Amino acid sequence: MRISVVIPSYNRAGSLPSALLSAAHQTRPPEEIILVDDGSTDGTEAVVARLGLPGLRYIRQGNAGGGAARNAGVAAARGDWIAFHDSDDVWLPHKLERLAAARERHAAAAPEVIFSAFSLFDPARRRLRLMPEALARRRGASLLLEEPLREARALTANPISTQTLLVSRAAFARAGGFDPALRRFQDWDLALRLAGEAPWAYVPEPLVHVALSPNSVTRDHAAGLAARRRLLDAHAGLYARAGGALWRARADLWLRRLAGALGRAGA
Repeated sequence: MRISVVIPSYNRAGSLPSALLSAAHQTRPPEEIILVDDGSTDGTEAVVARLGLPGLRYIRQGNAGGGAARNAGVAAARGDWIAFHDSDDVWLPHKLERLAAARERHAAAAPEVIFSAFSLFDPARRRLRLMPEALARRRGASLLLEEPLREARALTANPISTQTLLVSRAAFARAGGFDPALRRFQDWDLALRLAGEAPWAYVPEPLVHVALSPNSVTRDHAAGLAARRRLLDAHAGLYARAGGALWRARADLWLRRLAGALGRAGA
């Protein structure tokens, strides 16, 4: 297993060093770290140069969004496994070791999608909750998910956050990579396509610290609703084959829109 870490970044010079150092100082080091600078204007390149990390490759492109940046990183990668990271989050030191061990533990089933739980923090660094919520009560060193759509409830909530994901390069290619047109839920969209490619393995231990920032894309309500609608439309056939899941998901979308409208009216 040769692991390439891919990190997209846009104007994250302040948080980027912590993210890069957490990837470089793993108990199971990656073979390389690829940083894709998506057109930053905040001196990101100079910050990366000062770190001087061995095995770090810097790629700069015009601003095209996170999905396009991740796809560019995978295209440049030399590894046969890809671990995605985000430029404002931090891996725990044994993250790659735990995910690689899960692959070995379930070698007979040959999972090509391996991911972990993560801890979500607010801007004041207070821990909010353990994610993904659908799997939060599962226990064990790792679990094999042979029916990920059902076991991870992937049709109703995003089971995989990008910075927790280790995926075989082959499975990523078969799934078609990230949709560069999506601003939100790029990881959920990819997960739905990966669900039909191979079994998944899940590590219940939280191995990533994910921090919300005041201007985080995760907190952009309007963009989230638009992306959720696009996701439902893109995977309508998958939802339809799952019975009433499509209509439950559409109802959830409209409820979220109503909640947003009521919130704005009361503001």
